[in-house]
Amino acid sequence: MRNLFRKGKGMETTPTVPKMGQLETFLNQLEQNSRERQAEDIRQILDCVKAMRTEVAEALEEAVYLREYIQSLETPPLKARLGSMQEEVRESLYETGNQLKEVERQIAEEIKNSMDMLKNKGIQALDQVLDAAHVFQGLSRIETMMTQAVAGMEKKIETVDRMAGELHAIKGHVKNIGRAASGRPAEEIIARDVTKGVLAKFRAGMEYCRKILAGMGQKALIARAHAVHLHQLADPQIEQVSSVQKIAGELRAAFAMEYSRLPEPAQAR
Repeated sequence: MRNLFRKGKGMETTPTVPKMGQLETFLNQLEQNSRERQAEDIRQILDCVKAMRTEVAEALEEAVYLREYIQSLETPPLKARLGSMQEEVRESLYETGNQLKEVERQIAEEIKNSMDMLKNKGIQALDQVLDAAHVFQGLSRIETMMTQAVAGMEKKIETVDRMAGELHAIKGHVKNIGRAASGRPAEEIIARDVTKGVLAKFRAGMEYCRKILAGMGQKALIARAHAVHLHQLADPQIEQVSSVQKIAGELRAAFAMEYSRLPEPAQAR
């Protein structure tokens, strides 16, 4: 896979999580001391972040392809409008990648702190394993970004559909002008096929990115649920720890309510 992050503003691809040996040593210590659920939460959070990093790279590959496709178009106004859309998508993906890197950095820092505490204070330090607050906040930002990005992509797809509809209608009218000039009756303009036409490839690429972003939003939600679960397990005042599924459902409902209050410009530009 190409290094699509190379030209991003301040973005690097260097992993920020602890080395695999150190991480596994830490997780094994948790498991050997009856803290298997904490270890599983940490693994699930890291797996979600890793999967999102892979997916944002795939979306960036598609954005690169779209840019190359736009360059092949011959109509300057169309080229400029699609180019603007593609650039907005690319910038959003770069920012998402940077946010994912920051979450990984926070996780690495918390794991390092926990390992230091374990070394200095012994097994009892495991009761304070991984302060998930900062990780949760970072994942919340990513989920909000993904929701906003999906809404923005949907608006862009609607715009592309309107543009394609206009082009289709113009093509039909021009054809009928030719028929009229030759004394033939006008033909009815048939419905547009979204899989065909000059904008079909661009629309398909945008839809592909939209689906990736939506999937990333779901992974951010699951990772947040594991962060909350991890926090509850470490809190001695919580007697009944909720399941990850129940936490995810509550987070989804709370997020939907909070997101609905955001101003329109913040939801989708």
